[in-house]
Amino acid sequence: MDNSYADQNDPAITVKFALDVNGPEWQNTFILAWTTTPWTIPVNIALAVNKAVEYVRVRAGNEDYIIAKNRIETVFHGKEHKILGDVSAESLIGLRYVPPYDTYYGKTGNDADHRVYHADFITDTDGTGIGHEAPEFGDVDFELAKQVGLTVTEALDNEGRYTAQVARFQGRFYRDMNDAIIAELAEMNRLWRKE
Repeated sequence: MDNSYADQNDPAITVKFALDVNGPEWQNTFILAWTTTPWTIPVNIALAVNKAVEYVRVRAGNEDYIIAKNRIETVFHGKEHKILGDVSAESLIGLRYVPPYDTYYGKTGNDADHRVYHADFITDTDGTGIGHEAPEFGDVDFELAKQVGLTVTEALDNEGRYTAQVARFQGRFYRDMNDAIIAELAEMNRLWRKE
């Protein structure tokens, strides 16, 4: 499939990705990642941070969240929160997480998948300073996948319909799925915000 979706306007969303680590340090901790392509969330393979960006751990309710320090006011606007402290990008790189959809989670046979990576293209000028990566879609995602050895999926066919790899949406046109995916993320308590 070509990148014809790039010129379309999709809603921007912030999604909660649970850290999947043993020990008390990261329990009830989520990485908040921002995307302008909600239809790619079921195809998530990695998250990306930038070593040049400062990150923090913030508590809201009984959950902790990791975001870029420069994005606190925007991401937590209107929500009661407490900054717990700085978190280096280096300490996040390599951590495993659980994506909202288990489409590929634990199924690719690739230990590189569903980890946090460094990417120079991540900034703290919008979103959360953390990117959701779906290597099948987007040039920078694909380049990161090649660089670190991520699985490149075949989630859409040449007509833009989900393949059997994404069984729950198989045969559905990707552009028609934004609202359904956003609603499911909200039901799963994995949607932080829709813009």
